[in-house]
Formats: sequence, structure tokens, C-alpha cells
Amino acid sequence: MIILVSEPRGDSPKAIRAYRSLGKVYFLPELRASARKRIEQSADILVAALKHRINKQWLDAMPRLKVIAVNTTGLNHIDVADAKKRRIAIV
Repeated sequence: MIILVSEPRGDSPKAIRAYRSLGKVYFLPELRASARKRIEQSADILVAALKHRINKQWLDAMPRLKVIAVNTTGLNHIDVADAKKRRIAIV
């Protein structure tokens, strides 16, 4: 399983360990441009913070995405309708 973390600064070490227990974890700010596209295309889970607006462009770049995990109280930064249409769970 491939987990892409959009903004890791807000996640606790315990959360990072939990992600790693599920599979290979990549941190978006640390990815080189040459690797980003490959990782996005193979990502199963996206951990999304408020910094990024998860819209159609993001979802198109991640065809294997199954789950968007958010550590926020709202979902206004995620295109929920498009995610639902693609059968991507938001947790």
C-alpha cells in the first residue's frame, strides 16, 4: 500500500508510525518532481491537510486512490462529490 502525506508537520510521531504500519509512506514536500508523478499514480491513501485543495486535478493524478484521510474538522478543502463519484472513501 502506498500512502502519500500532503503535509506531515501536523501529524504526531504515533500517526506516522500508524501510516507506516499500513505500507510505504511518502511525504509530498520531500518528493522530487521526477518522483512525484509516479508516487501520485500509485497512491492508495492520501493524508490531506488544509494546505492543499483536493480537487479534480488531484484526483485525476491519483487513479488508484481508495482513501482520503483528513485530520481536520471540515471537508471544504476536498471535492467530496468527485471523490464519492470515484468511490474514494473520506475518513
